[in-house]
Amino acid sequence: MRDVLRGLPRADSLTLDPHKGMFLPYGTGALLVRDGAWLRAAHEATADYLPPMPHPSEFYDPSQHGPELSRGFPGLRVWLSIKMFGAAAFRSAIAETRALTLAAAGRVAALPHVIIDAPPELSLFAFHLTWPGASRDEEDRATRALMEETTRRGRVMVTGAVARGRYLGRVCVLSFRTHEDTIDQLVEDMASSIRSIVPALSNR
Repeated sequence: MRDVLRGLPRADSLTLDPHKGMFLPYGTGALLVRDGAWLRAAHEATADYLPPMPHPSEFYDPSQHGPELSRGFPGLRVWLSIKMFGAAAFRSAIAETRALTLAAAGRVAALPHVIIDAPPELSLFAFHLTWPGASRDEEDRATRALMEETTRRGRVMVTGAVARGRYLGRVCVLSFRTHEDTIDQLVEDMASSIRSIVPALSNR
């Protein structure tokens, strides 16, 4: 995925969600900055009830680098996971989710009545249903019904979102338990759902 991420070295700051891409507990987030002094200047605060702190060059005080005065230690989750499993295991798992997403996007795009609105860049793609003569409202209702019916079958969970006024279905591969057989189930259940949903709406 180096080509997809090729612009990152030019950034002054990056936000990361290890709780998504690295399969870690919810709330594990990260902010990387090129110049820590700028971050401190934006958040640094003092008060009479706070003890005097050593000079920044001698002591890193996280309360001076963000809005929270007290915080937990979410970085431990990342460090400990990499320490236990190794970086190679995470690289392999992330590469698998990317490959599964590309495969899923190709197979979903081949289903009847599916239009891909946002091809996958990392692990997510978006789409909607249509058919000849369908209105925007009918497409939205059909796509929403597709997400609900596919999830109701109990083998995969898919969600939707509204973008620029259109309801879009989404497939997002984020679980380390998702493998090729899961994509097979996704496509099978979506295909079955489409066969029941589109005729019901298009014949009204």
